[in-house]
Amino acid sequence: MGSPVISWPISFPEAVLNPAVLVDYRESLNVRSKTDALDAFLLARYAKARHPRVFQPLSDEILQLRSRICSRQDLMQMRIQETNRLHAARLDPQIVPMVQEHVSRLTDWQQQIEARIQQLLSTSDSLRAPWEHLQTIPGIGWYAAACLIAHLGEIRRDPPVGAVVSLAGLSVRQKQSGRSVHQHACIDRHGRQSLRSLLYLCAMAALRASSECRSFQQRMLDARASRAKWS
Repeated sequence: MGSPVISWPISFPEAVLNPAVLVDYRESLNVRSKTDALDAFLLARYAKARHPRVFQPLSDEILQLRSRICSRQDLMQMRIQETNRLHAARLDPQIVPMVQEHVSRLTDWQQQIEARIQQLLSTSDSLRAPWEHLQTIPGIGWYAAACLIAHLGEIRRDPPVGAVVSLAGLSVRQKQSGRSVHQHACIDRHGRQSLRSLLYLCAMAALRASSECRSFQQRMLDARASRAKWS
């Protein structure tokens, strides 16, 4: 969820590029050497040829939201670790009360951060509307909506659907050549694993909460079975 921090003495248009794209671009030019000067030349040549989108800095509210969500995730991870230590039954009896107190404090801190996340979103003029709108979708609660906003930035920036799909690593990858190479299509998994996991959990919750989602899943399964039958 990190955001680049760039500071220049004078103003330049800035763009954030995918390193994998630059590696492929270098290989397409058959460039095998790697030096700082050559890297700078290739970056300039790529920018001139492809005209990448100018980077739009995220607002302070989005950066603050990301910071609070990361803090909550860290606290939750520590609480899970300490709880597992209690259940492992390897602690000295004199240490158990200390660990229990630590778990209680971590729980309180997590709840405080959650309250601050909700306060930030509910009082923000730019984030409150998309946050409330996302919660109307089956399977998306208040925290999942907050994480989606933190990943995607301000919804009003209107990112292309393809960019969101790519960010989550859900782009379809397929390899096919004549009759000798034919692999089943699958997602490429090159995006943010945390965003992909979040969307998966939202989808599972939607299947439990919405009959329409369950009907859609069944239609997809039937179509897959039909293709497998005739392939």
